[in-house]
Amino acid sequence: MPRPYLFGSSLLAASLLWFVNSAIGADTPQPSLHERIDRLMEQGSVGPSAPICSDADFVRRVWLDVAGMVPPADEVRAFLADTTTDKRAKLIDRLLASPQFNRHMTLVLDATINERRADKGVTTPDWQIYLYKSLTEQKPLDQLLREVIISDGVDANLRPAAKFMLDRDCEPNVVTRDLGRLVFGMDLQCAQCHDHPLVDDYLQADYYGLYAFVMRSTVFPDPKNKQIRQIAEAAEGEANFKSVFTGNSGEKVQPRLPKGLGTFEPVVKKGYEYVVKPSKEARAVPKYSRRQQLAGAFEKSIHFRRNLANRLWAQVMGRGLVHPVDNHHPANPPAHPQVLTLLSDELPALKYDLRNVLRELLLTNTYQRSCEITAPANSDLATIEQQLSQFANQRTELVSAKEQKKAVWNESLAKLEEARAKLTEAAKTLNPLKAAVAAAQAEVAKAKAAVTVAQADAEKKKTHAVAVNTAAAKAKEAADLLKDDKVLVEAAAKIAERAKAVTALEAAAAKKTTSLTAALEPLQKKEQEAQAAVDKELATLPTPAQITELETAERNANAVFNDAQYAVADLETRESLTKLLQQYAELQVSDVAAAARLWNQLVEELANRGQIALLKPLTAEQFALSTMQAAGLISVQQQAAEAAVTKSAPEEWKKASDADKPVVMKKLSEPKVFENVRGQLAEFVRLYGGLPGQDFQATVNQALFFGNGSILDTWLKPTPGNLVARAQEKKEPAEVADELYHALFARPATADETTAISDYLKERKEDRPVALAELTWALLASSEFRFNH
Repeated sequence: MPRPYLFGSSLLAASLLWFVNSAIGADTPQPSLHERIDRLMEQGSVGPSAPICSDADFVRRVWLDVAGMVPPADEVRAFLADTTTDKRAKLIDRLLASPQFNRHMTLVLDATINERRADKGVTTPDWQIYLYKSLTEQKPLDQLLREVIISDGVDANLRPAAKFMLDRDCEPNVVTRDLGRLVFGMDLQCAQCHDHPLVDDYLQADYYGLYAFVMRSTVFPDPKNKQIRQIAEAAEGEANFKSVFTGNSGEKVQPRLPKGLGTFEPVVKKGYEYVVKPSKEARAVPKYSRRQQLAGAFEKSIHFRRNLANRLWAQVMGRGLVHPVDNHHPANPPAHPQVLTLLSDELPALKYDLRNVLRELLLTNTYQRSCEITAPANSDLATIEQQLSQFANQRTELVSAKEQKKAVWNESLAKLEEARAKLTEAAKTLNPLKAAVAAAQAEVAKAKAAVTVAQADAEKKKTHAVAVNTAAAKAKEAADLLKDDKVLVEAAAKIAERAKAVTALEAAAAKKTTSLTAALEPLQKKEQEAQAAVDKELATLPTPAQITELETAERNANAVFNDAQYAVADLETRESLTKLLQQYAELQVSDVAAAARLWNQLVEELANRGQIALLKPLTAEQFALSTMQAAGLISVQQQAAEAAVTKSAPEEWKKASDADKPVVMKKLSEPKVFENVRGQLAEFVRLYGGLPGQDFQATVNQALFFGNGSILDTWLKPTPGNLVARAQEKKEPAEVADELYHALFARPATADETTAISDYLKERKEDRPVALAELTWALLASSEFRFNH
């Protein structure tokens, strides 16, 4: 009897699994991440899943996904001949540790972050060298992203990272949209002028909260070389918005992450806002940088972690758990919510290490499934109906849980809105009270300034009076001794008269000071009363700390509610698929043709859920490097690069032990290989380079290039070491077929394929080299070569 379909585990089974795991105890080692992913994927599966792919499919797939090109024929033969049970894990580890991985991920990150934009301040080679070095040093992804955000283009070591901002001319709307998409998985572009018309969860406030982080950054030409662009940042400038639909507005919007909390910007004393003040010759550097605040805050966002986890999943699986990858919101639930949550939660534990994360994904059964699945001859309707009944029970439980969590969220939202409403309403009272405080403070400040001036004047006059009175006393003493000296007596009298006048001025100044000081007291009392009125009003209002607490509670409750929504949506998807399987089972009996059409639909749905591996078109970079690898160009360039390393004999090479020399040679030679093929790679990217994730669609220019281009024609001429030359050395057609198919498709040729090649070569004995080149070209142009399967 055929094996009945296996369906996702019920809530009861999941609960039992939790109970068993709990009973084992905390000392029991936790399963590896890929094992936990497999368990969750199995629990969420519906109907049949594709078997694990063949070794031939795996070796080609993992080379393309990790090294960015098809494997060499000798590597394929060795892998297929290997009978050890852990050979796949060993191959994954070896490729992840290889320089080819660094090169491949350099190209992936380049295309993902800068999306093939034209250079505007940092050259693509410099940027790629920075990425390659970062990957070689195993720089964590969060650190790499921080450098991309904060780099100002001044520090030579980090200058290439400024390419993200410079290529976008620091235009805040462009940067805001791309940060939203690439960092948080949210395309907020349509929320620039109003709340998003199609996505309820994307608000204009989300857009401008992110916009506020980058709006102060501008491009600054280096004064010494206007061709070199740097990034300046102002210390002032506020984001304001008003909806073109509703009129709702926001003023002085505080920087905040999408769906996150706002930041509190410190108040910097007027005149002290800058480390370097802006001028025509100086790049503005503020004491408080909003862009640096963004770089320090994004990692705390759950949306950042979920987006990164989803993009890494999409990188190896061909499709995100959330699809499209920049469309995260509750109305677009992930295919497997628990898997996305698990992976995003594990990123910090894995230290955002790209190799660690990819290794776990590559080891999963999901990654290693075949692209092909056979339609079952018949189905077990009773099992399907039983599963639908279980789904109905689960739906009741999940919907009830969702409503409970929604109630909690609504309650927390109501509390937050009530607090905000109090602040809004209180503003009507507070604003005039604060204005009264400000006016009183101004009066007090003016009065204090007058007292200060009067005190200084009185002190000055007191000093004068002391000096003049002292002089008058001395003069009188002299005059009394010399009474006959008329001039001296007259002078003493005049000095005494002047001393009297100065003393009067001193007394007047002191009196004025006393009067002004007395007048200050009621003004200070008025200020105190005004401030007391403000404090009394504020005492009835929530504090900033309380608002933050309410906002945090609302965000957390919303996240829990969203998870509950995702659970319901996932159940509905599984239920819908099960009903399709039920319909398919019924059509197998009544309408075989209709059943076949429905099966095609089911295959697509199952592939989208990861139960069948997706057929992935090669990226422009993968296509270029795979063509070079298959044709033998990479091998030739590798030999030349290794000869150059041996000749130059760098210290690292000379100090390496015999055992380490092969690894060191790969490390030192790979950048040279990369540099030597950069020109040909750029030509492929120009013709085939869409944005990451775009579907492959052939164009006329691509067809003309591949059919008539001089580059490919050169690669297919028999030269020492290339594929056509190796095929030319083979005498038997079976050997030719074996060489071509291992090099191009990472598998042996079938009997029919070998016969076809044999028949073809029999007709081309006179021009066998040309025939072999044409045969290789035809295989390179095939869909089997053009796709990763």
